[in-house]
Amino acid sequence: MADKIFVGHIAEKGTASLAAVGTASLITLFTLTILLTTLIGTIIIILRYIGAGEHEEASHYSAQSLLASLLVAIGIGMLWYLGAESIFELLHAPEDVSQLGVKYLRILGLFCPVIVINFMATGLLRFSGDTVKSMTANISMVILNLLGDYVLIFGRWGFPRMEVAGAAMAAGIANSVGLIISLSFLFSGNSTIKLSIRHFMDFRLYTFRRIMGKGIPVTTEQLVATGAYLVVVRYSLRVGEVAAAAHQAIINFGWLSTMFYLGVGTAATAMTGKKLGANKEEDADSTGRVAARVSICFGIIFGATLFIFSNRIMHLFLPPQGANNLEAIRIGAKCLKIVAVMQIPKAINIVLAASLRAAGDVRWLVIVNVVGTLVGELILARLLGITFGIGLIGIWIGMGIGETMRSAMNFNRYRKGGWKKIKI
Repeated sequence: MADKIFVGHIAEKGTASLAAVGTASLITLFTLTILLTTLIGTIIIILRYIGAGEHEEASHYSAQSLLASLLVAIGIGMLWYLGAESIFELLHAPEDVSQLGVKYLRILGLFCPVIVINFMATGLLRFSGDTVKSMTANISMVILNLLGDYVLIFGRWGFPRMEVAGAAMAAGIANSVGLIISLSFLFSGNSTIKLSIRHFMDFRLYTFRRIMGKGIPVTTEQLVATGAYLVVVRYSLRVGEVAAAAHQAIINFGWLSTMFYLGVGTAATAMTGKKLGANKEEDADSTGRVAARVSICFGIIFGATLFIFSNRIMHLFLPPQGANNLEAIRIGAKCLKIVAVMQIPKAINIVLAASLRAAGDVRWLVIVNVVGTLVGELILARLLGITFGIGLIGIWIGMGIGETMRSAMNFNRYRKGGWKKIKI
């Protein structure tokens, strides 16, 4: 989010820079979703091993997932660097947005192996229960990213003014430091997952088959979700540069609540998986219910804040100077009120989906995402936003209906309790 706030304040390029960096970030998110095959597939398996006290097997699966991810990362990096122009053309981005976005995405492509392995390493720490260690790595990375943004985007302290390119460089450098910290924890012998070189050398085909078997449905689920976000970005770009900039501001501020729900969901995932591994099914059920209640309480508070301070929040991303910025702030403030109403179904959906995923109910989650996304993001968002001409407000109404559908379906699935009997 820091990248977007800083680039939104670049003189005379604020809306274009914000739209470019926001769109490029969603492109990276979409392609990184491929890595969820190995990460979530690994997590589902290792949590059962940890719950059963088989830590050596948990470490083996973790090492093999990191090795597989490195190979995939090389291909993703080449795609970002060589295919950047084609990707932005496919999204029908305005020329000024496309030029800035291509520059940003190509620099991230050079750092892709580092970004990917850091994503995997911090994920292994987080989901295995070492949340303080993953938090340490992430906080260090965020602080360095903020500092790098300030120095490289605006050219402070003798550094050149790089603007959008500086934001990409700051992200790459910060991820490099985060990777060093994460791997030092995993190899230290003091974390739940204790890696050593022998775990990487112990190649077993069966290991990859199990990881892929659990991970591919999760990847399908997340590709549908992130693919829908890209389609919605395309809708916002069709509405215009102003709408696209407002859309990116809304998404990025909305990530504050998403990160909280994901944090609670991560805790629920770790505890549910371990409880099921230890054959404590009712304890696993209670974990998910408590996590959902905590997220709902936060959602009420966060939603009220969004509703009341929507206009001021938009000022964080765009200074109130110039006709484009003022219009983006006006539209964005209205959409933030819709996002405020979405908080309770969003909280329920994310946390209960995390518990179902930990139990291995991954095929159900694919169905939920396909149905909710098809109705909300792909059909209603287009009809209301583009066909009926309501614009960005109509797009967000469609997205809100999709989120509510997914929440209702996952709540009903969790309540029935069949997920507690799934074998890994």
